[in-house]
Amino acid sequence: MSTRPLAPGELDEWLTATAAAAGKRAYDVAHRLIRMPGSASSVHTALGGRTVHAFRESTTYALILLETGAADEAAGIVDRVLDGQDLDPVSDTYGIWPYYLEEPLERMTRPDTNWADFIGQELVLIMIRHAGALTDQLRLRLRTAIAAAAEAVVRRNVPMSYTNIASKGSFVTLGAGQILDDPELTRYGRERIERLAATVYETGSFAEYNSPTYWLVTCTAMSAISQYITDQRSATIAADLVERLWRHLVQRWHLPSGQLSGPMSRAYRDDLGEEPQLLAHLAKAVGGQAPFDSVLERVDDSPVTLALVHTAILRPDAPADVVRQLVTAGPPTMRHELFSRGRPDRVGSTWLHTKNTLGTVNFADCWFQRRNLLGYWGANDAWRRPPRSVRLRVVKDDVDFVSAISSSVQQGPHALWHVGFASPGGDHHVHRNVIPSGESVPMRSLRVLFEFRGITDPEIRVNGASGNSFTLHDHVTVSEDGSTVSIIPAGGSWNGTPPTGRITAGTNGVLTVEVELFSASEPQPIDLSALDSAFVGGALSLLPYGETAASPSVSARAEGNHISWSWIPGPYLELTGRTAVGTIEDHGDTHRATIDRQPLRP
Repeated sequence: MSTRPLAPGELDEWLTATAAAAGKRAYDVAHRLIRMPGSASSVHTALGGRTVHAFRESTTYALILLETGAADEAAGIVDRVLDGQDLDPVSDTYGIWPYYLEEPLERMTRPDTNWADFIGQELVLIMIRHAGALTDQLRLRLRTAIAAAAEAVVRRNVPMSYTNIASKGSFVTLGAGQILDDPELTRYGRERIERLAATVYETGSFAEYNSPTYWLVTCTAMSAISQYITDQRSATIAADLVERLWRHLVQRWHLPSGQLSGPMSRAYRDDLGEEPQLLAHLAKAVGGQAPFDSVLERVDDSPVTLALVHTAILRPDAPADVVRQLVTAGPPTMRHELFSRGRPDRVGSTWLHTKNTLGTVNFADCWFQRRNLLGYWGANDAWRRPPRSVRLRVVKDDVDFVSAISSSVQQGPHALWHVGFASPGGDHHVHRNVIPSGESVPMRSLRVLFEFRGITDPEIRVNGASGNSFTLHDHVTVSEDGSTVSIIPAGGSWNGTPPTGRITAGTNGVLTVEVELFSASEPQPIDLSALDSAFVGGALSLLPYGETAASPSVSARAEGNHISWSWIPGPYLELTGRTAVGTIEDHGDTHRATIDRQPLRP
């Protein structure tokens, strides 16, 4: 870990050297591959937690070695990686790789077709930047591998709403067309990036909105196209998308807490300090200005650090006004942004204050990667680890439950929230583990959580007094370090039974305000579609300590299979959601969100 501040002109060298050191520590010379723990959260592999040899990270390390002049060692790794690719044109997995040497494609739980894009990108960069350092034989093998990866991308042809893979696959196919002198691949890549741009231009934003991880994946791919692809039309579009990506990010950058505010379509962590490559990318964009002058102190020596090489070899191309906003805290601001068209349209709301920030999305499922309601607080505390935060989750048996449908409406620091349930719907994954309508699943508990992290000595009140339990309509407040989170669960039902509430303090500074809909000592078979009612809703505010909404109250108006919540003090907010279980489309059709009686809109 570096302890010295950034210095202009040294960053790229430092990033490459840091990535190389991380790779060297994880490199297994005998296997010519990076050795690391298998992903414990992936649905694609059964080797989570085991020590494995990874193809993707090894390909990145080969690129790093080429950047440092170690061509012979890099060549050995590339040879080993290419051995793992499926080159059978009639195979369903043609052009892709397994995650790990220890688990061939046929033994994976589900092969990840994204690996044609992820590893393909590294191979294209190796050929564009370092073909001259490779032998004729290895260049021939690389051309074959890149052609197969590009063909896999073309065959799959993902929808452009899959933002990061739509972007990465555009670079792979355009790069393959350029390297192989293949006009058809170039034509496909050009048409693909045009389709991606059209999707973005329709709303002005990104379907995979405000994702700390995938913003960078997308930005890296677009920057690579704008800087390395010779097809001028594609390069021009990519440069425009890079600028849009920066403007999209900075709209939710909260300098006082050093975090990206919510909402987020896809996130793996709640702390930007655990995203070293994104921090490095921001640091490079601002030329090492404070508070990014000490950002490299946050870089650890995990395999994630290998990806720093991408920041080293790409210009960030952040517009000057974006750079100013990254290093200068602005006045309190309320932003609404249309992310994507749908049923209903996805609209994000973000309140940025000098002491805290709150972000919500109007409608989304509750997959573990979603951050549908997320707040941070802390002034002049940009790199406090972990940050003080609050986040909405819905968990079945302590695992995030995709069938839960979250909706909200927000103005300033106040938000109304509602949770209903969809059938059919996902269990713990958005596309897999689908629970068919009419089918029972074992369930031990179902809870709506407001999860607090990074707090050490909170002041907790229920209706102004100390307490650790609450019921519907009670007013729960959690205060620490100059801010108060106020939560009012205003109504709810689980098949006619009202939920109960409790406040629990866990380990590592985690506290939860829990609304429990269902609980049993042993798992019970539950058919969501057979329930008469399943929902909970209320209000949340995030305010500087000592400030309160005047007489905060939430009223409810039930009608048929839906309920409308309204918030009186300050802006008049109204939110309508289903009380009955229904399809996702049913929930979308019921959803209504208004501010001062006007529909929520950007």
